[in-house]
Amino acid sequence: MKSTGELSFNRRAWILFVTHLTVPTVFIECALEVEGKKLCVRRLFGVGVGGKPYDADEYDATIVWVPSDYAFHGDKFTSPLRPLPTKNPAAVVRIPVYLCWKKALRSSGGNPMLPSVYGSYGVCCDVVFENERLSLLDCGFVWGFAAVCGGSELGAAWRKTGCGLQRATSVKDFVSVSFYVQETGWCAAGQLVTHGSSAGVFVATAAMCVAPSLPLAVIALVPCVDCLTTLMDDILPLTVSNWEEFGNPRDDADAYRLLLLTAWHDTRVGFWESLAFTARLRAREMEEGAATRWRVLLHHCEFGAGHNGSSGRYDRLRETAREYAFALLIQQSKGTFRADA
Repeated sequence: MKSTGELSFNRRAWILFVTHLTVPTVFIECALEVEGKKLCVRRLFGVGVGGKPYDADEYDATIVWVPSDYAFHGDKFTSPLRPLPTKNPAAVVRIPVYLCWKKALRSSGGNPMLPSVYGSYGVCCDVVFENERLSLLDCGFVWGFAAVCGGSELGAAWRKTGCGLQRATSVKDFVSVSFYVQETGWCAAGQLVTHGSSAGVFVATAAMCVAPSLPLAVIALVPCVDCLTTLMDDILPLTVSNWEEFGNPRDDADAYRLLLLTAWHDTRVGFWESLAFTARLRAREMEEGAATRWRVLLHHCEFGAGHNGSSGRYDRLRETAREYAFALLIQQSKGTFRADA
């Protein structure tokens, strides 16, 4: 149940809509008579189903609660998967998953399933009746929506658990949901087709990368899948607001201090690898400017050495001395050393 229309303090009537996964939405007008102190309720109209006779009793719906660590520490099986790292270990909670299906076609462990996911920006996704969903249910599919952390279906804390350095929690939740529905018979094994839109695609495809064998396929609508490139370009209209959701990769809170030592005659690891790496980091520093002032990036190539270092006794000592000198310099400067100072 939710209010709709204009919200005003002086308004004496408002409209509510009541919806359910298997019952068409009904709009109700509530009018308050101040003097008579009465609440008058009038049904306005209901959403049709395209002229086709519809019997809600042919369909059913429920909510299942999935342990967030089900795919990683399930009791029924030993999983090779490991949860994605987050800054703080996420507490084990239960994820609400909304399900609906056609009763005559439901068989335990025998139905394909299409679960959707979003779990981003603190959006509370209302699960409502949709006419077009009936065609999917009439084909034997179970439809679902996983309210993973990152949305606000269960409050502000639910949102905070799935954003910033905790963003991977949303992915872990969806992996567990995908495991659960197949293990418990809601979906036939190998018949899971996941669905996401925009930022929800990030969750769906990241879950696919964690456990490629879980989904039979992924439907990615207007996919947000290259977050890092987008977050680095603050000219784009949504980048700055996305920093709250995913973090800002330009932040210098953990400035790197790096010494790369290579060898000209190394046939196992080419010196050009570290040179290209160094060049890319320096190019990024030039773009970021003063924000990188506490970073240290030094590259040294030993022209008379191979993969195992120099062969001469004193040359080897000089190499070791270079490594120790760098460590001591950084440690004694307490991170304030600047290579350009």
